[in-house]
Amino acid sequence: MAKIDTLRRFALWDIDGTMSKEITHFKLVEYLVKMGLFTQEMADVTKGYLNDYQLAKKGLLEYEYTYEQFINDLLISFAQGLAGCKASDVQKEVSNFFVDNQGEMFYPYVKSTMVALKEEDVESVLVTGNTQFTVKAVASLFGVQEDRQISSIIGVNDDGYITGNLTTALAESSQKVEAIKGLIKGLGKVVVVAAFGDSSGDVGMLELAKFAFGINNDGNTPSGLNVVEGLLVPTSDELNRLESLLKKEQLV
Repeated sequence: MAKIDTLRRFALWDIDGTMSKEITHFKLVEYLVKMGLFTQEMADVTKGYLNDYQLAKKGLLEYEYTYEQFINDLLISFAQGLAGCKASDVQKEVSNFFVDNQGEMFYPYVKSTMVALKEEDVESVLVTGNTQFTVKAVASLFGVQEDRQISSIIGVNDDGYITGNLTTALAESSQKVEAIKGLIKGLGKVVVVAAFGDSSGDVGMLELAKFAFGINNDGNTPSGLNVVEGLLVPTSDELNRLESLLKKEQLV
């Protein structure tokens, strides 16, 4: 008997600015400094990158500093600031941070939308420029399985200690797309039903989806796509539309 490929349906989720109301990185760094797991020196460097990016957005910086460069710098400094720490200790505290702050950090629509998607056999996949520590913590909160987590990766040696090197970066749209394709490869027939993103780094991911949500928290939601624009979060009408489309299997 011929093998019948099982159809898988995915929904892709960015984290910062999409699931969360802000970039989680800076509060997380402050917390890790207090826990003795991140150096104050690198925390100050991180704040400098944020200041430069804010100036660049206003056209007040003498040189070009793109969103992608900003995210890449944050990732490198995060890896360096954690150098020498035990990875398990970092994961424990990152998880504690998100558990303690989840109520005020994440948009209410996220959990209800993920539940609605799951009821229609759509698997949520987290795709983030954040590191493995953040994606694992957030995935645990929202019930996303381990093999549906895509993130930047900080090096960990054989003894379980952080090397201080960034081994995989997902700062750019193309990097996210390649990582998604890597996950999908070998899974048989896959349909990306929906995608949720908020920045230029999510454009490629949004283009993969049958139905894309641009979460406009800073006025820079990608345009030219099948995207809900000009909104803080998707409206209930749009989410109802998505649920209706799923039930009618019009996106398959």
